[in-house]
Amino acid sequence: MSNDLPTDLPTLTSAFLASGLAGSDLQSSVSEWTPTLSDSVESWSSKSLLLYQDNLDHLSLPEQDEIKRNSTSLKQDTLPSAADPQFGQDVVRLDGFGYDQRDRLSTTEIHTLIVLWLQSILVSKEAQEHICQLRGDAAKAYLDALQKFLDWMRDPRRIVAILPTSSDQELRDMRRRGIRLLISLSKASEELPPSLFIPKPEVDRRPGRDADGVGGYADIFKGSYLGRLTAFKRLRVFVENQNADPDRKRKMQTMLFQEALVCRQICHPSILPFHGVWREKEGKLPYLLAPWMAHGNAHKFSQAERRGHVIDRLVSGAVSLPSHAYTRHLEQQLIGVVEGLAYLHQEGIIHGDLTGKNILVEESDGAYRAQLCDFGLAILFTSPSSQLYYQSNSSGGGERGTIRWMAPETLFPQYSKPSFETDMYQFACVALELYSGQDPFSEYRHDVEVLHAVTAGTRPRHPGAGKYGRTLPRTPLWDVMEQCWKQTPLDRPTATVVLRKLQN
Repeated sequence: MSNDLPTDLPTLTSAFLASGLAGSDLQSSVSEWTPTLSDSVESWSSKSLLLYQDNLDHLSLPEQDEIKRNSTSLKQDTLPSAADPQFGQDVVRLDGFGYDQRDRLSTTEIHTLIVLWLQSILVSKEAQEHICQLRGDAAKAYLDALQKFLDWMRDPRRIVAILPTSSDQELRDMRRRGIRLLISLSKASEELPPSLFIPKPEVDRRPGRDADGVGGYADIFKGSYLGRLTAFKRLRVFVENQNADPDRKRKMQTMLFQEALVCRQICHPSILPFHGVWREKEGKLPYLLAPWMAHGNAHKFSQAERRGHVIDRLVSGAVSLPSHAYTRHLEQQLIGVVEGLAYLHQEGIIHGDLTGKNILVEESDGAYRAQLCDFGLAILFTSPSSQLYYQSNSSGGGERGTIRWMAPETLFPQYSKPSFETDMYQFACVALELYSGQDPFSEYRHDVEVLHAVTAGTRPRHPGAGKYGRTLPRTPLWDVMEQCWKQTPLDRPTATVVLRKLQN
C-alpha cells in the first residue's frame, strides 16, 4: 500500500471518484447518463439508509451503478481535480485504499461512496440552495436523513472506519456543514425531522399533574423515557397561551422546535443531553425531555455544606463529603462549565443565561460533574421581538432574578444582545456563586440596586471564606474572574483562554 494518501475530504473524494474504482462499467454508465443536480441531490436521502446496514451483498449492480453515478455527478463543480500534479500518481491509482477493478463493490466501499456523496453536496452552494427549496414530505424526508447521519456521526469510530485518513478538524467541519444545512432547510421549509419527536410508546411513565421543580421559564415534571428517569420540561409561555389564536400558537411552536433542533445536535460531556420533544397528542402542550439529575442544580449543591461536610439534601438522601473534598469537586465543576462554554462557542452557540440554576450536577464514580442546560432559551424568552417572549421572566422589585449575573452591556440603557463575551462575564459570577453559596452582590437586597452598581462599574467583592468556609483562591481563579468582569466586552478572555489558565 502507498503511504502518499490525501488527508482532506475534498481531495479524498476526488481521488476516490477518479480512481476507476468500478472499471469500464462505471465509465460507460456515466457516459450514457449523468444525473442532473436535482436527481443526485434529492436521491441521497433515500440511499443514505444503506449506510446503516452491515451487509449490502443484496444490492444489485444497477443499484450500485446508480450510487456511483450520483456520487460523481457533483465532483466537477465542487471538488479539486484528481489529475492535479500535487496529488501524485499514487492518489489517482488509489493504491492506499486497497480497491481493485471489481464490478461489485464491498459494503465498506458503498458506505464510503455515500459519505463522500454527502460531502460533495455539503461543499456545493448550488446543491444546498436546491435542497433548501424542498417542501412538505420531501423536506421532512431530507431532514430525517440528515439528522440520522448526524446521529450516526456522534460515534467517531464509525466515520473514522470509513475515512481513516481524514483529520479530526475535517470531520468536525463536515459535521458543522451538515448541521447548518439541517437548520437552514428546517427554517426554509418550516418542517422538522420526525425523529425530533419522541414516539408515545417510548414514554414509559407520563409526567404527573403537579410539577416536581420550577425553573426560570418552565415547570419540571418527573417521568420515564425508555426505562430511565427523565425530566419533562413544560414551558409556561405555552400554558398561558393555550387559548391564543392557532396561527400564533403555530409560530410559537415552530420557533421552539427549531431551537430544540439545535439542542439536538449538541454532544459534549459537560452539556446536558437533549432527548427530544414529546406531546401526548397533536395539539397538546409540548415537553422538552432530558435526563433527570438527582443532585439538582449547582446553586443548591453549593449551599448543602454544613459543619465541614456536604449534605446533599435534594433528592437522593444524605451524601456526606468532607469540606476539602467538596472544594476539589467544585474546582472540577468549574472546569467542566468552561469546557462546556468553549464547546458551545466553537459551535457558534451563545448560552445567554449562565447561572448556577442552569448548571446541573451529575454524579459518576464518586465525582460530581457539571452539565450546562437551557443554553439559547433565554434569548427566545427575553427578547420582546420573539414569538416566545414571556414578560413574567423579567425580574424586579425585591425578587432576585438573573440581573445579578448579567453583563453591564445587556442592562439599561444599552440592552445589547447576549454574546460570547457576556457568557464569560456570567461565568465569573457563577464561580463566585458556587464558592460562596450565595448570589452575586448578596449585600444588595434589590435587583435595581445591582443594576445601578454594575452599570457604574462596580463588581462583586472577594467573598473570603464566605458563609460555608470555602476560600476562593486568588490565583488563578479570582484573577481570571476579574478579567471576565472587564467593562469592555472585547477585553474579556475567551472560554478557551480561561480553560487553559484553570487547567494549568
